[in-house]
Amino acid sequence: MVGTPALVSAGFFSLDLPAEDLARHAARMQSESLRVAIETSGLRLPRPQSGTPMLVLAAAADRVFTLAEVTATARAWHAELDVLSDLAHDVMLDTRWERAAARVAQWLAGRF
Repeated sequence: MVGTPALVSAGFFSLDLPAEDLARHAARMQSESLRVAIETSGLRLPRPQSGTPMLVLAAAADRVFTLAEVTATARAWHAELDVLSDLAHDVMLDTRWERAAARVAQWLAGRF
């Protein structure tokens, strides 16, 4: 998924990400480690701590995880779910990353 800038763009970013940003991000990406693949395969799932408030953000344009998968994650963790439109998988580097950061800040301010 990260062999070329085109693959990185198709898998992780919104279509309007500027070419210079895509080139910079693609140059730093590498394949997932085997450990991550094993840990995310369902063999070693962490257990939620009861009473811990959690927020799960979903990117509406995510091409790695489906909305159903992210919804299941939020449900399993008893977390609030927020779906951010116009964002792709790599939320923190995408073109509208400020929306995700603002949502996290808003959620934190409402709880702590």
